Amino acid sequence: MERKQILSKRNKEKDYLALEKKFWEHIGFDSERIGLDMKRPFGNSDIIGSILRIIGGEETDDDGEWSESQREYAEKLYAGLAGFLKKKYGDK
Repeated sequence: MERKQILSKRNKEKDYLALEKKFWEHIGFDSERIGLDMKRPFGNSDIIGSILRIIGGEETDDDGEWSESQREYAEKLYAGLAGFLKKKYGDK
């Protein structure tokens, strides 16, 4: 099955929830402060690759490269992530 077809069948809401979970895992709490690790969960130089790994994407070849359609999907998720979180938590 072509990668584009696989991506079109993904559940975007489920993918946002996976990204949200990783976001919360990288907020630190102690008795005096709250800390946000600004480099996590996308701390390496390939933010789009990090997103694809978080949502369970699979590299398209042995060199660990992502297809263009996979990268486009992840870019759209990344662009919408702040809005997703704001909608869910912004007014609370």
